[in-house]
Amino acid sequence: MYCYVILDSKSRFLDKSFTYHIPDKIKNKIKKGMRVIVPFGKGNKNTIAFVYDIVENIDDDFETKDIVEIIDSKALVDDELINLAFFMNKRYLSPLRSCIRQVLPAGNIKEIKEYFYKTENLDKNDNLYHIFESKKSLDDLLNKYDINKDILDKYKDKGLIDSYFDINSNQKINYQIFVSLKENFDDSKISKNAKKQKDIINYLRENKEVEYKKLLSKTKSSKNSFDALVKKNILNIRKIEVNKALVKDSERYDKFILNDEQNLAFRKIMENPDSSYLLKGVTGSGKTEVFLQVVEENLKKGKDSIILVPEISLTPQTIERFQGRFKQKIAIMHSRLSQKERFQQWRMIKNGEVKIVVGARSAIFAPFKNLGLIIIDEEHDKSYISSQDPKFHTDELALFRRAYNKATLIFASATPSIKTMTKTLDGEYNLLELKNRVNGKLPKVHIVDMREELKNSNYSMISSLLYEKINEKLKRDEQVILFLNKIGHNSFTFCRHCGYVIKCEACDVSMTYHKNVSKLVCHYCGRTKNQPTICPSCGSKKIKEFGAGTEKLEEEIKELFPKAKVIRMDSMTAKDKSTYNSMYKNMKDNKVDILIGTQMIAKGLDFDNVTLVGIISADLSLNIDDYTAYETSFELLTQVSGRAGRADKKGEVIIQTYRPDNFVINAASKNDYQGFYNYEIESRKAFEYPPFVDLITIKILDKSRIKCMDISKKIKYYLDLEYEKDREIKIIGPNPCKISRINNKYRYNIIIKLKDEKLEEISDFLIRLKNYFINKSKDTSILVALNPSDIN
Repeated sequence: MYCYVILDSKSRFLDKSFTYHIPDKIKNKIKKGMRVIVPFGKGNKNTIAFVYDIVENIDDDFETKDIVEIIDSKALVDDELINLAFFMNKRYLSPLRSCIRQVLPAGNIKEIKEYFYKTENLDKNDNLYHIFESKKSLDDLLNKYDINKDILDKYKDKGLIDSYFDINSNQKINYQIFVSLKENFDDSKISKNAKKQKDIINYLRENKEVEYKKLLSKTKSSKNSFDALVKKNILNIRKIEVNKALVKDSERYDKFILNDEQNLAFRKIMENPDSSYLLKGVTGSGKTEVFLQVVEENLKKGKDSIILVPEISLTPQTIERFQGRFKQKIAIMHSRLSQKERFQQWRMIKNGEVKIVVGARSAIFAPFKNLGLIIIDEEHDKSYISSQDPKFHTDELALFRRAYNKATLIFASATPSIKTMTKTLDGEYNLLELKNRVNGKLPKVHIVDMREELKNSNYSMISSLLYEKINEKLKRDEQVILFLNKIGHNSFTFCRHCGYVIKCEACDVSMTYHKNVSKLVCHYCGRTKNQPTICPSCGSKKIKEFGAGTEKLEEEIKELFPKAKVIRMDSMTAKDKSTYNSMYKNMKDNKVDILIGTQMIAKGLDFDNVTLVGIISADLSLNIDDYTAYETSFELLTQVSGRAGRADKKGEVIIQTYRPDNFVINAASKNDYQGFYNYEIESRKAFEYPPFVDLITIKILDKSRIKCMDISKKIKYYLDLEYEKDREIKIIGPNPCKISRINNKYRYNIIIKLKDEKLEEISDFLIRLKNYFINKSKDTSILVALNPSDIN
């Protein structure tokens, strides 16, 4: 018997499978998903490896080494997630190691330890009872207590002990302790003077199960009195791990009666749960209530649910609603959690302690065993596409997991992506529509021509109409959201005498001025430098910053409305999850008058008192050099407009633009998704872009521009040699990337257009081609991506 393993190594040259023989003594113990120790290299160094497959025989005639030992008694990861990792590896050409790493728990694989504990079935008279009264690591059991693995396996098979995984660290895990009385307990051991012990017993008789701290507080008892009752075997103790990332003390979120549109959508989902749906609903149409009621039905069936949101800023709101409705612990998975917190969430899900997980795209890897529902809210958002290894598209992974579990999959958006809508029209997903807002009224939209503002000598970022409307809303104690999708104070620093622009020394981009730190910052590599007062090129003092970002907008708003409470949310201010939680709570409690932000505040947020949304520069995303520019612009404008007037108060939206006649801006102002889709799909078809073809990009990176260009040309040569006569495959390039150098590495790009049926064939060739050039040039990076969010 043999197994295939991935080594725990960061070397890109070891990013492949290795085969090991399984000795007879461990044949019946080894399973897929376990960690093992294997001898590797000429020196047979003991190395940790992950087992991803087991076979009886191998075809190739080569010598194999034996596995040294098994680390775990049970699988870290089940078959579904291992298969998902291989799906990512094959479809997106991501390195196999990074795909496997994605489905494993967070943290260093070496630090994960298995801990054993007693179950209710272990008799108190058993010789090993005292050992398993508290958790014990495998190392301790083998070395300190001299218990061999055969005994552990025997006890585990009989259900006398069980185990769980934890990170081997000194970080304390926080538990919430609940206390109750044991049945038929003997209180004759309590002395007459032990008044506090009797108070604890009497309180528990009346209240059944009580939280530990509350029990001591209510009975005014000490820990000594409590411990005495524990020793006398009078109390039951139940521990629940406390998750600090959860929203605390969530208010009750009452169940609403569904309107006709919502009820029709809900019934269709419940009548055919083993299916995929697109829930297309205008902003404020009550999609979340449909989610909640579908989740409720899944909970009744004992099934697990994954709810994905695109922005971390939406997580507190979503958690609050789900926790407020179901009053149970909910797991969170997103990038702003610490490693310890991510591992805790993984462990809670793995151990079956939670039935619901809410998070960003990484939550699609939640290790549920009984998955019944996946919801992808704001499915159009590009953040659902991972551009770092492992590269993946969350919607396609969700389809994989849906099929594996025969679960329900719901894509939801007011502005579905072109890809999703096309698949729906082709019959791959079922269309459910919510055409009306719950409150019955969409916000009134005004388009302001900023060219006219300039003619009237208004050089402010705020138009006269927007100024007037902000004043009006502030007088009514209503809230305002101002959207500008550019961070920083100014876009670039430029000399008016010679035209010199301050650029990053490591990247071919201009640096952005941030006034709050008085620095120029490169948003690609993070380098900073002081703002010059004299032009480095000509020595002129006529050097000044130009353009405007959220920081400058905040400064201007505070000058115009000095009494208003203003906060800014962008990537420079939102450093951790507490920032998002604070913003959400302050907005909800009406402690903020004006919220300024980038696209992280553009979608999903639901504040009853927001009655005005101002879009400061609607043209920004239209000018992006990308085939998805119009789609992104329409989604952003429609989504941010939808933040206004979501409750009983009338909402208004002001779109400021230098291109008031632009089709996208007008379609967004009228909430005309169908008109936009019809226009965009014809353009995609004419120019051969997704969803009519697949795009593969091959980015070549090297510190030497000559070498980068040379390898790019050679890759193109081999591609042409293989596919020049194939009319269904078009190869474009190599060309310098839009930003030709980032962090001192030059970047060239090759784009391949092809039909989906050709993907598997070309993928195998690209893997061989990539490995060939990587092995020849250790300093060159070759990044291959399928349908990336940014092709250049």
